Amino acid sequence: QQLDDAVARKVDIIVLMAMSQKALVPALTRAKEAHVPVVLINGTIPQEELYTAFVGEDSAMLGQLAAQNMAEALKDRGPAKIAIVAGNMEEGIAPARVAGFKKELEKHPNLSIAAIEETHWAPPEAERIAGQLLARFSAQGGLDGIYGMNDPLANGVVQGALSAGVKLGTGKGELVVVGGNCMAPGIADIEQGTMYGTVAWSPVKMGSDAATTVKKILDGETVPKKQTGAMDTITKANVAKYKAECVF
Repeated sequence: QQLDDAVARKVDIIVLMAMSQKALVPALTRAKEAHVPVVLINGTIPQEELYTAFVGEDSAMLGQLAAQNMAEALKDRGPAKIAIVAGNMEEGIAPARVAGFKKELEKHPNLSIAAIEETHWAPPEAERIAGQLLARFSAQGGLDGIYGMNDPLANGVVQGALSAGVKLGTGKGELVVVGGNCMAPGIADIEQGTMYGTVAWSPVKMGSDAATTVKKILDGETVPKKQTGAMDTITKANVAKYKAECVF
């Protein structure tokens, strides 16, 4: 409805972060028919012809880097079981992050995914699910790692593990937690040693890049169809480098 209203008002450009890919397509079609340029941020859609530019994350790469963190943390263990505490698996960035995570794990045959649970991006739900996962697998030797799909979810996992009396870390019998998105809860957990790592990808930089893209479009310049920006793994070894930008 908001997108249709913007088109009806004949705005010069629309910047959009959508919660639902499927619901977005009809309104984007109408925006295209009205010749209103659209910049998508954060998450994109398969129908590239319906938007002018995308500025956001490479979701598959973000998942892949999270898996690299997990593999590094578990490199000295034998067979290890990992659970994924995801966002919304119906569409959008969560399935892409899971796909990237799985692809990276193919390089590490000692690591396997034992469960994938969705939270619809709610940290309290992540805490509850983490407790349930730890209880479910306790009779099977326990879980070795949990990937919380963003840092607030990973922090929920940390809280759930602490409430269950599960020790966090990379030592034998300890639970490894990794996150993503480089957010304040994750940085704090890494500094405290309760989370192994996260991924450097800053929505602050995304916002800045989106504003630059909007200006170029309005000035009649040609812009790249997709801009995803650089990403990097963050652990205790380099957390100080990224702390200043991971403050939200």
